Amino acid sequence: MSAVSIRADGERRYRIDGDLLFGTISGLLSWPESLAMDGGSLVVDLQGVEHADSAGLALILEWTDLAVSAGKDLRFANLPKSLIRIAALTNLDSLIPMVEQGR
Repeated sequence: MSAVSIRADGERRYRIDGDLLFGTISGLLSWPESLAMDGGSLVVDLQGVEHADSAGLALILEWTDLAVSAGKDLRFANLPKSLIRIAALTNLDSLIPMVEQGR
């Protein structure tokens, strides 16, 4: 299991690297609250995520809920196949706001 980190990857874009697993996500739970989500869209790129489980899906859904509650636009790019598969199996895939292909 590798550590997980999040870092700025351009203006209003962030990248997650590592594993989104039950044992690794606790440090990321309050991440959106620590950001000034003022104006514009934020994009979180998950291309650097090696492994994800249902805890990773729960994290994505929690961030989405926090953003919606704050009236902000938060979208996700490059979700790993394992996370997409779990979301589809649990009928939660429609709740994940994703960046359109080619952006």
